[in-house]
Amino acid sequence: MTSSCDQHLRGRWGWFVGFGVVTVILGIALLTADGLATLISVSLIAAFMILIGGVEISFGFNAPSWTAGIAFVLVGVAYVVAAAFMLANPETAPSA
Repeated sequence: MTSSCDQHLRGRWGWFVGFGVVTVILGIALLTADGLATLISVSLIAAFMILIGGVEISFGFNAPSWTAGIAFVLVGVAYVVAAAFMLANPETAPSA
């Protein structure tokens, strides 16, 4: 018993294999360039932190009470400031 999702994905198995091959090649390449991998991971983490900070700030403006709104905005600003420090000096930022 297969669902329509299974049928839809079955015809695209080549894309999954291709993605896996590209991922393995990039992973091996980044193992040889650990400095570059660190810079890339810190930059991606900082970009996601900026995105999360923006979402937190927008939640703050839509919060049901002022105290919750201020807390959301302060947390959002903290995310954005921390991400700015990470992008300013990615060599010293902690990476995942």
